[in-house]
Amino acid sequence: MTFKGIETKTKFAKSLTTDSADTISDLLTITPLSIPGYRIIQKWNRIENINICNMIKSLAAIEYPKFGISASESEEQLALLNLQWTSERFHLNFYLDIQGQDRTFLTTYSLLSVVPYPYANIPVEPINLGDGDMISIGIEDAGYGLLQAQDKVIISGELIQNLWLEKSSDSAIKIANLITTNPSLIVNSNPLRTGIDMVNITDKTIYLDTQNTVSDTSYLRKLLPGDELSEAGNSPYTGEYYAVVEEGTANLEIREYT
Repeated sequence: MTFKGIETKTKFAKSLTTDSADTISDLLTITPLSIPGYRIIQKWNRIENINICNMIKSLAAIEYPKFGISASESEEQLALLNLQWTSERFHLNFYLDIQGQDRTFLTTYSLLSVVPYPYANIPVEPINLGDGDMISIGIEDAGYGLLQAQDKVIISGELIQNLWLEKSSDSAIKIANLITTNPSLIVNSNPLRTGIDMVNITDKTIYLDTQNTVSDTSYLRKLLPGDELSEAGNSPYTGEYYAVVEEGTANLEIREYT
């Protein structure tokens, strides 16, 4: 197999204390991956199962509202929003750092006192990251100071790294291609071909055929996002390949071997 897709998962946890002050720092460390014998042709990251463990003790204890039987859902939601954003609180900010661009504010979470409870968990939506991107976090003074000695905030989660790898080979030639909704010739015939690999690294469905009549209803092979086609062996097909995409335009990662 010339192309390989792999996924790695790494758990992380970062603590914020009074020593963190209002410093903005990376949420985690992303270690670049390398696989002997392969080179990376595309990679992206995703942070999932993110949780904020709030152990704030220095702020005034809050009193949760009590709702009567006749209270509407909107009234309950408004009361909880007022509690969250008008009580004594710290702000935990999330930022996106993209290479070559200014830091971008993403969102903020209100950290209230958990007294008399030991802690409170706040779930965070998954975050997608491009190669080289990073999430940063920091405590912001919302008018009630910063974390004190008895306070602690732990942000934990799971980093998922996805990579498309190409097996290193001196005989491999990358074939440029552009696929539209009309039949496109993407690979010329080559009697010296010993193998060919195609990977759909787009988010669109692509249809392949050895005939120029290929369509989304008449095709030899359908490549969903992430699918791959590998042709090799004693008598590999050496003719032309045509393709169409379901909408817009797309490209396949194609390597031909001779």
